[in-house]
Amino acid sequence: MTVSKDFTALLFELERARSTLDKMQILARSWRSVRRLNQRERIDLARRVGFNGAEEVLEGLASKKGGLAPAMLLDAVRKARRADPGELEHLMHDIQNVADDPAAEEDLKRFCKRTGHSLLKFEKNNGEFRFLIKKEK
Repeated sequence: MTVSKDFTALLFELERARSTLDKMQILARSWRSVRRLNQRERIDLARRVGFNGAEEVLEGLASKKGGLAPAMLLDAVRKARRADPGELEHLMHDIQNVADDPAAEEDLKRFCKRTGHSLLKFEKNNGEFRFLIKKEK
């Protein structure tokens, strides 16, 4: 099995990370490398990253349209770092994101059903979708 240089470099960086927030920050800053990974490498990397939701984060960053915006993920990480330490464990409780994929609403409903989360809000505005997901315990 041959792995790409991007995979090896990301794995090296992620292994040095001390926390889930550090790992999320590395992934967001490395979004170009994530996009160059093939699906098998993203799945393997998600398994090795070792935090709940890693596969969704990687797939979201890899999507060119309708995926997870790296700047929004970095913003969420910055906000979480300023939050009370007890709240950091629940980083993904409330996420707001923007997508431009017409199938986003149905995708989000299926995602929430599969993971047990709640889709609190979904708005369409000028071809852009805005949604709020609450992670349930």
